[in-house]
Amino acid sequence: MAIAIREVSASKPHADDVILEAGKESLRILFLVSAHNGLSQRAWIALTEAGHDVSVAVVGSAADMEAAVHEHDPQLIVCPFLKQMIPASIWSRRRCLIVHPGPRGDRGPSSLDWAIELGERNWGVTVLQANDEPDAGEVWVTRGFAMRDAGKSSLYRHEVRHAAIEALVEAIKRIVTGKQPPSTNHSVSSAVTGRARPLMTQDVRTINWESDSADTVLRKIRAAEGHPGVLDAINDTEFHLFGAHAEGALRGRPGEIIARRTGAICRATVDGAVWITHLKRRDRAVERHMKLPAADALAQAGIEVEAPEIAVPIAPSQTADDTYREITYAENRGVGYLRFDFYNGAMSTDQCIRLRAAYMHARARRHTKVIVLLGGDDYFSNGIHLNVIEAAEDPAAESWRNLGAIDDLVRDIVETDSHMTISAMGGDAGAGGVPFALAADYVVAREDVVLNPYYQHMGGLYGSEYWTYLLPRRIGSARAARLTAAPFRPVGTYEAIRMGLIDATLGAALGEFRARTVRLAEGIASDGLYQARLRDKGRRRALDERTKPLQAYRDEELARCHACFFGPDHSYHEARRRFVYKLGEPGTTRLESHAGNPQHPTKGRPMSLNIPALEASFDLVAQHGEELMDEFYTRLFESAPAVVPLFAGTDLHHQKAKLLRTLVLVRNSLRDLDAIVPNLRRLGVRHVAYGAQPAHYSVVGEILIAAMATVAGPAWRSEHESAWRDALAIVAAAMLDGAKAAHSTAAA
Repeated sequence: MAIAIREVSASKPHADDVILEAGKESLRILFLVSAHNGLSQRAWIALTEAGHDVSVAVVGSAADMEAAVHEHDPQLIVCPFLKQMIPASIWSRRRCLIVHPGPRGDRGPSSLDWAIELGERNWGVTVLQANDEPDAGEVWVTRGFAMRDAGKSSLYRHEVRHAAIEALVEAIKRIVTGKQPPSTNHSVSSAVTGRARPLMTQDVRTINWESDSADTVLRKIRAAEGHPGVLDAINDTEFHLFGAHAEGALRGRPGEIIARRTGAICRATVDGAVWITHLKRRDRAVERHMKLPAADALAQAGIEVEAPEIAVPIAPSQTADDTYREITYAENRGVGYLRFDFYNGAMSTDQCIRLRAAYMHARARRHTKVIVLLGGDDYFSNGIHLNVIEAAEDPAAESWRNLGAIDDLVRDIVETDSHMTISAMGGDAGAGGVPFALAADYVVAREDVVLNPYYQHMGGLYGSEYWTYLLPRRIGSARAARLTAAPFRPVGTYEAIRMGLIDATLGAALGEFRARTVRLAEGIASDGLYQARLRDKGRRRALDERTKPLQAYRDEELARCHACFFGPDHSYHEARRRFVYKLGEPGTTRLESHAGNPQHPTKGRPMSLNIPALEASFDLVAQHGEELMDEFYTRLFESAPAVVPLFAGTDLHHQKAKLLRTLVLVRNSLRDLDAIVPNLRRLGVRHVAYGAQPAHYSVVGEILIAAMATVAGPAWRSEHESAWRDALAIVAAAMLDGAKAAHSTAAA
């Protein structure tokens, strides 16, 4: 049934006033998203396969949303991943469904974080209708799931994604058939299992290395996985911690780095140790940092780690859970299982080289007949490592090395004549990760996996991994051209099977997928057709080689990539930079921040301000100005006692009023910050006289954000925190410019 809006008045139809036209079941749906992530892509796939016409708008402001709604004129708006409130001008006129990663009654921006931190055994996803309160609208569908001992990001990509798709599909079926939300039906249970919770701040996440157990440290880092990470200090430098893994044997002084392994560091706890794979240095007023392998992040910060590099064999004698490994190899019943679990699926030059060596080891084992390539649970592979490339001294040269290393690995798999090979995709794959998987003889996937077999969205990067051979070999040249060119779109597993991109799906849950992959591999190894399969495989590879050598494909691809890396068009480098620094999506206000040279580490990189989030969040606390100032100065003096002498002899009541007036000025000038830059520079000059140091600015900014979050309560959202961090960085940069000028004048 199609839905047509019936106007109740000449100017303002209501969201619930719809007429159902019999005989049609396709809706015109618009996704409003902060980013088109794995969940929104999987939702797009599910609803498109159900016959709906789905458009996606990546939005950064209320104005962006209104423009998208005007352009697409949707019958239904769906928000699988939206960090800000939908304006009343939209939700009051059109039905808007919000996907919230919490059970019925749960509210707040840190839903999964709290579920992990509090040890919840069961959790859920709720599809509700937008209104004027965050996560408080009518509930259409809720789906529960059992929690797994994993990080927030992994839960989001598996349990949350699966439950969200089921709930969303059911909710839209109800809308199509003209049913009301079950919460309006008194015969349907509407038991509330969650409650409103505030934004989880770093005060809650803080690790006490002198008292927290290894399990506590693991839980805290897992609850902050993906974003924001746990803020901690290493050698007096602040980093956000990510990628925590248990360690069963190593011991040391609590908090000390006691070992290194393939870019990760191991830190001792009071009763054991944990591995931490990635760090992100804390952003400062005029600095932006990105997430990197821990050893790289420490090296960039000038921190030398003296702990030993402790290697482990890829074929462990103990269980794999006893320590951290990126690559493992095991054998059973004629099958070799090569598992590689790289953070977020990115494969650096070093990781490609190590994985290639492990593959050559597996290929040399003559008593096995099948090799299974098992990526990580969350990602099979996403190709080259853009963050490591961005951090390199010469990003163009590192891009070239990285692509060459992954090409070497793919070629070894394609040319394997001793084993049958299976790529088992339990997680998503994108860019180079898709042709990497296609190098194997058989390709299977978990049902919920999303594939993005294209590169050119990354600033026109052509890509390699022999994709011009491997994609057409499976789906034909015409279809390969469509999949890898704009408009770019994700591919679901059912469509992938229909077109021949993959061979089969083996269940939706991780456990089922692993078990069925083992049965498939052992069946191929033991069914008596091994030699016949090898001969057929050899004949087909020889024919392909005579038609066009593999080296020719590689040479052509790399020639195109060389132009992207080293040519005059810098689109790839700019797209990569925006990606790794998570700069704003199109549609947000863009300001040039001081960065990219020794004086200004981010010059030339656009910093985005989310103005609607800034205005809305300030308005939450504006009516509690005195409370905000009391909270701020209490936190400031407790957290940074070194600044207390700066306020000696100051009338604190008067000082609080001045700070509040400055914040009001900033809030009222957000749409034209250039107009108040002179005032901010003069303020920076005055702060030199007060004794303020550059290091104080970031401390004050973080404490102010924490105070605002406390005063705002459950209405405060993660997007507000991010928006104010960016805005205060601009303010601090202007004040520091004034302070620098004052110092220069004094020196002259």
